[in-house]
Amino acid sequence: MPLTSRGYDTYELLSALQKDIRRGNEYEAMFWAVELESFNATALWNRLRVIASEDIGIANPLAPLIIDVLEKECIDAKRRRNDSYRLFLTHAVLFLARSRKSRIVDDLLNVVYGEIQHEDRKLTIPDYALDKHTQRGREMKRGWEHFYTEGSKLSNEAFENPYTEKAKEKLIKHGGLKSDFEKVTELSGKQVKLVTE
Repeated sequence: MPLTSRGYDTYELLSALQKDIRRGNEYEAMFWAVELESFNATALWNRLRVIASEDIGIANPLAPLIIDVLEKECIDAKRRRNDSYRLFLTHAVLFLARSRKSRIVDDLLNVVYGEIQHEDRKLTIPDYALDKHTQRGREMKRGWEHFYTEGSKLSNEAFENPYTEKAKEKLIKHGGLKSDFEKVTELSGKQVKLVTE
């Protein structure tokens, strides 16, 4: 097992860091982070990124972005030989330790991947997914009306949308919008339509 200059096992440090962040033990978490940072900064920041999704997750969905920014600031400060890098590391550890937490991301990952890998589970494509954007949906003559009543249905919608009915009316009447990126070019004397998506 790789040991730090002060005799700590690296894997044990990583484990202690994560367990103390989970428990909100900010002093201890910071202590382990400093030990790790002096030995293997890449391993430290890799673990902080994992913690942001595994232990914080959607309880604080901006956590991965914040850790990413703080890591970049830390790296930049070190490049400039500026001790402010310590601020960014401390900020990251405190942020994770004090953040609201949820392990729902990791638990859902283990449920779904586990059922696919170990139980060969398969789901049936639901009827509401068969809309005008799929071959089977087109064969069923499903158009914009079906899309608006079934295909675009939202759960947990953030606020009332005042444009839904008018958009539905326009699409049923005129069809979808033309692409701004549809081009016609000449290839070997023939006109060929190119669509960039």
